[in-house]
Amino acid sequence: MTHFSEYERRMNRALAEMQANSIRHIFGETWLDRGLRRVGLRLRPIYYYTPWQVALFGGLYFSLAYGGAMYLLSWRHSDNLLEPLIGLLVSGTVFGAVFGGFVAIQLRRYRLSRWKDL
Repeated sequence: MTHFSEYERRMNRALAEMQANSIRHIFGETWLDRGLRRVGLRLRPIYYYTPWQVALFGGLYFSLAYGGAMYLLSWRHSDNLLEPLIGLLVSGTVFGAVFGGFVAIQLRRYRLSRWKDL
């Protein structure tokens, strides 16, 4: 008999709920999510975070990725780093707000359960 942890039970219920609502697999559980779970991180599908969490972390990750790429491509040759930093803050905030808004709309549309209620 297999013993499932609380996380695994919630994860299975979340995936079943997303499948019942015809949410495409790529939106609910990406290849990156599956890979990170295999190494031991206990990530939820994106729709089971609050829109504020999605906005905060989405904006942060976007800023880090965009900032790293832009630094390697052009900013390291610049003398003024204030403008790029302001650009990172603005772009991360906009991306996070749009991504969080998208998740909020999808949550309302599909009426998915909260993670703690699964």
